[in-house]
Amino acid sequence: MKNTICFFFLILTLHSLSYSQTEERKKYTVWQLEATNEAKMIYAPANVRSAAGTKFPVIDSLHAGDTITVKSNSNKFLTLKNIVAPWIWIDYVKNGTKKQGYIWAGLLAIGYAIDDEATYLFGIDRIIEQKEKRTEYYTGNIFKTALKVIKKGALVAQKNRDIEDNESVSHVDLKLLGDPKLTNVKQVARIMTSGEACGIYTNYYYAGFTGNSFLDLPGKSTVSDAGVYWHIETILFPSEKGGKAGKLIKITEEGTADDEETDANTTKYKTSYKTETFVWTGSKAVKE
Repeated sequence: MKNTICFFFLILTLHSLSYSQTEERKKYTVWQLEATNEAKMIYAPANVRSAAGTKFPVIDSLHAGDTITVKSNSNKFLTLKNIVAPWIWIDYVKNGTKKQGYIWAGLLAIGYAIDDEATYLFGIDRIIEQKEKRTEYYTGNIFKTALKVIKKGALVAQKNRDIEDNESVSHVDLKLLGDPKLTNVKQVARIMTSGEACGIYTNYYYAGFTGNSFLDLPGKSTVSDAGVYWHIETILFPSEKGGKAGKLIKITEEGTADDEETDANTTKYKTSYKTETFVWTGSKAVKE
């Protein structure tokens, strides 16, 4: 299968997004788009307005999967569904005609990937506040996210997922892995959420696309702490070296330092491995 992969990669944090509900944190929202950046709509209909703000006339509308090019960010923000995002001035082409206008950036996909005629989109639908769970470094909020497949302008499939806001959600990446050689699965979409410091988990969520729906696949996590401890999980699909037909294999490696490195000695490490096998039934993975 020929894959053409396009990434709209997040450098800024979803963690900051939750705290950006205050005026002084607006500049840290994830939709910090630079001029000439391309992005895709994920939520529709997306109203295009004559200027930055809901009080200005709607001059057009865009649909999920439509491509826009950023001309510039405005300094005006809208809070909708607990998401704070700026208005942006955009270029786009509709019916062969180049147009301009303003849209709310919260309607854009965080990440997208293209496979043949299908466009995979990942975005935030809303943020659920949980103030009772808030701490100094953890908002306690829940991100209601959506993974969509758009083909020829039509929604083919959608997978909703709740992601807790914690320090593991520091940037997001959407990647297509190709045909895993699993019955009924044509493509694997992988969403990665990662932290920026030692001891913070990177989490991977996998969804198998059948052609008209998504199936859950086992996920994985990795974490390390300054060479003192590490935990690395690997998922092997049947299509990969070391994989087995009809099965998914999760290999976990854990390591710890027995002592600290000094001028007199070199650090010694203790490493252990664990293997888990999941049998693929054609619709779900069952632990063997």
